[in-house]
Amino acid sequence: MRLSYWNCTRIVFSWPHKHIRSISLDLANPIHCLLHSLRLYTVLEVINPLAFGVDVMRLLLIRHGHTPAIVLKNPDPPLTTLGEHQAMRLGAWLAEHYHTNRLFTSPLCRARQTASLIGVRLELQPQVEPGLSEADFEIAEQLPQGTVFSPQMQRFEHRLSGPLYLAYQRQVAQAVEHIMADSELGETILVVAHAAALGTALRCLLESSVISVRTDHTAQHELVWRDGRWLVVAMNRREHLLESV
Repeated sequence: MRLSYWNCTRIVFSWPHKHIRSISLDLANPIHCLLHSLRLYTVLEVINPLAFGVDVMRLLLIRHGHTPAIVLKNPDPPLTTLGEHQAMRLGAWLAEHYHTNRLFTSPLCRARQTASLIGVRLELQPQVEPGLSEADFEIAEQLPQGTVFSPQMQRFEHRLSGPLYLAYQRQVAQAVEHIMADSELGETILVVAHAAALGTALRCLLESSVISVRTDHTAQHELVWRDGRWLVVAMNRREHLLESV
């Protein structure tokens, strides 16, 4: 089922189901808006019809593979067998779909393992970026909360971010700035990190603190820098887990 949205952009919602792979929703249709509001999807991908040329820079933010539950006895666990398979599948999928120039990783074990398995397929040596480490506090408790006063969502009021989050935000922002400082148009850059770090990086890049981001294991958020702004191409993308590679 496919419905065009203004005949130029479609929003694709994908289910991990062998028969139902994706559906495109028309946000002008109230029934489709209801499906959107109920979050009946796992992947949100906004596909722009304009072809990307060499005058863009592509950034893929990737979460590490599956790990055992993180407990106090082992706050930095390695990947499980499932996590290793996820990373290898992602490496194969990225090799097929992208020409990647650089690969960065958090210093934590699960991220370094994921980046190494990806790097083998892409023939890239991961570069460790210390600022991409996981937060050591419950990040949701420190994020601001917006309150909508108008049905048109024209006016917001929100409490300020907590001090722990502000310090972590500065840490992640500096890491992203360091990564981007030596980047050039035409490059594709991979960053392997953790859910909190990737969500914080997105909030920094999109200049909004009142958004939360879901990132499944080895899922990717894709952004393209073009004409002086970030274009969000895909969120929580997981095709490598759904397709044969």
